[in-house]
Amino acid sequence: MDPILSRYGRTGVRRYFRADAAFAKPDIYEYLEERRVFYAIRLPSNKVLQYEIAPLLIRPVGRPPKRPVILYDDFWYRAESWDALGVWWPSRAVDQGGKYALNWTRLSCHRFVANRVRLSLFILAYNLGNFLRRLCLPKAVKHWSLRSVQVKLIKMGGRLVRHSRRLIFQLSEVSVPRRLFQGVLDRIGRLSPAPS
Repeated sequence: MDPILSRYGRTGVRRYFRADAAFAKPDIYEYLEERRVFYAIRLPSNKVLQYEIAPLLIRPVGRPPKRPVILYDDFWYRAESWDALGVWWPSRAVDQGGKYALNWTRLSCHRFVANRVRLSLFILAYNLGNFLRRLCLPKAVKHWSLRSVQVKLIKMGGRLVRHSRRLIFQLSEVSVPRRLFQGVLDRIGRLSPAPS
C-alpha cells in the first residue's frame, strides 16, 4: 500500500480505503490512521455484533414488499483486543456483485494506469449489469443477483444458424425459458427510444 498512498499523498487529495473482513486488524487501522487515510473495513461477524443488529433482522408482519428493504444502523463497538472504538454499519456488502460476477479484484497489470483503466471498465460493466437487472428483468426474476444475470442471460449458450435470407440465433432454454427471455426483450424495447 505504501507506493499507492504516497503517490496520492503528494497530490493532496483525500484518500479512502475500503476492505473486507480479512483486513480487520488493529495494525492496519493504526497504519491508515497514521497516514490520515479514511477507511471502512468490514468486521467478521460475532455474537456481540449479531446481538446489536438483532432488531434489524426481525421480519415485518404482512406480505413481503416487492422491492428489497435495506436497513442501516450504527453503534459503537470495541473488541477486547482493540485500544480504540469503532463504528459498525451492518449492511449488504456493496462490492459482492463486482467481486463474484466481474472478478474486479483481479488487477494483474504491472502498471498503475493500466489497472486504473481496467478497474474503471469493471465498474462500468457493474453499473450496466445493475441497470439491466433493475430495469429490464420481469417480476419473476427481479431477485436475481448480478452473477445470475451474467450466467443465465449474458453467457447463455446458443448458436447462429444461417439461412438464405436471414440469420437465426438459437438460444438455450435450460436456465431461461422462451417466455421469460421474451419478457426481458419486451421490457428493453419499452425502455428504448422510438425511432425517428
